[in-house]
Amino acid sequence: MTIAELLNTIKTTKAISSDYELAKKLNLPSGHICEYYKGKRTPNEYACLQIAQATGRDFLEVMALVRIEAEKDETRRQVWTECLQSLAGQGDRHEAATVAATVATTVAETETAPEGAVKLKLVGRVGIEPTTNGLRVRCSTN
Repeated sequence: MTIAELLNTIKTTKAISSDYELAKKLNLPSGHICEYYKGKRTPNEYACLQIAQATGRDFLEVMALVRIEAEKDETRRQVWTECLQSLAGQGDRHEAATVAATVATTVAETETAPEGAVKLKLVGRVGIEPTTNGLRVRCSTN
């Protein structure tokens, strides 16, 4: 799937008729949308997040699709392709792990767990941070 196809999906599902309306929906400058369609600009991490939320896709999936299309280096494009394939292969396991991590963090951060919930001790955090060259996985322990 290309950047243009992702944007067209949003237009279709949200009944948006113009690039200006799409830009407003995604909270992006309208000129960027036109440049995405023409291939003159690549969506940054924020734009990818907005596109992911609007399409109901995983953020990393959208990032991989964008990088596959934009990357000029074949080796790097292959890395993003493998990333996308591994996401597709994980399917429900990926979503379940994300939900479990979110629930565990939420329960661990509350002083009192909801009735019937197991009180968990937070021992670390994992996050994805944008960098100038893409994304970086951040891990920390308490």
